[in-house]
Amino acid sequence: LNHSAGGTLKPMFAQFVLQSIWQVYNAVLLCPDKTQRDKIIRSLGLNISDRERSHSDPLVALKAVMGGWLPLAPAVMRSVASHLPDTREAQSRRLATLCPVLAEELDREAWLP
Repeated sequence: LNHSAGGTLKPMFAQFVLQSIWQVYNAVLLCPDKTQRDKIIRSLGLNISDRERSHSDPLVALKAVMGGWLPLAPAVMRSVASHLPDTREAQSRRLATLCPVLAEELDREAWLP
């Protein structure tokens, strides 16, 4: 278990997730340390170009490291795609919400021979 400065235990989320993010943020942006940054990149197994590593703007390097390590946009897109219904199902749900009378009529017609 890890203790904070006050001697109390850190929550697991802070210990395992936030602490790693803070280390990257500190090594790349706040107190730029080339050796620490390269060590983090190696330990995470990231493929970051030398151009992005040695860019004069540290935000470019930070975005490259964080984007390679925690690719948020693809993860969000996969999550949205897996949770949204397919287009036909979504269409029928919208129709029932927007115009319930028409939806009921179409349902009755679908059952007629």
